[in-house]
Amino acid sequence: MARPKPSKSLTQRLFLSPISKRIIYCEGKHEYTYLSKLVDLNEIEAYEKGTELSASAIKLRIMQIERDLNNDAVEQVFWIVDGGDEHIKESSYFKKFYNKWLAKKDSDWHKLDILINTPCLEYWFLLHEIDPPIDSESNPICYADANALYNSQEFKGTFTNGKGAQLVKVMANNAQGRKNAIERAKKLLSLLDNLNIKKYFSVARAEFFRLF
Repeated sequence: MARPKPSKSLTQRLFLSPISKRIIYCEGKHEYTYLSKLVDLNEIEAYEKGTELSASAIKLRIMQIERDLNNDAVEQVFWIVDGGDEHIKESSYFKKFYNKWLAKKDSDWHKLDILINTPCLEYWFLLHEIDPPIDSESNPICYADANALYNSQEFKGTFTNGKGAQLVKVMANNAQGRKNAIERAKKLLSLLDNLNIKKYFSVARAEFFRLF
């Protein structure tokens, strides 16, 4: 009887040839659930799910993305990032890679798009229903992290059933809200104009709209 083949190590799995020409990497399970529902609704194109890693495995994820960028069979790579996550804000690997992408996104790395949602995906959901919440100086509030958003009056008052899988399902089916969110998210991009790169994560962002 033939001996069973050993399972592949994480490093080996990272460098398997991708099946799809369009790959999306996410930090959490709700992102992929949301994306799958959008594919089912024909709102976005089908994609291959990027190799699953722990949220804090930034260096390994960057290695995988760089591998994809050097693979001619891959046409598009998206990395959806929660800008409010501590492992992102404190990661020198991510900051270095993000700065490199900003410098090369219109040339060698044109097929990569890094989509920042600050603090998290649920901020993009909030924009489906209301304009960006503002502070006393009329600037869009940049919530420090996901918990700060969830506990805000704006989020609690808008989503009375809270966050999680049920919210993902509701928002995937909210076509009109999605149109509103896209327009609101585009306006937020102006906050980055003339802003030092070091402060890019100190402003509200909902760049998920670039998938549409």
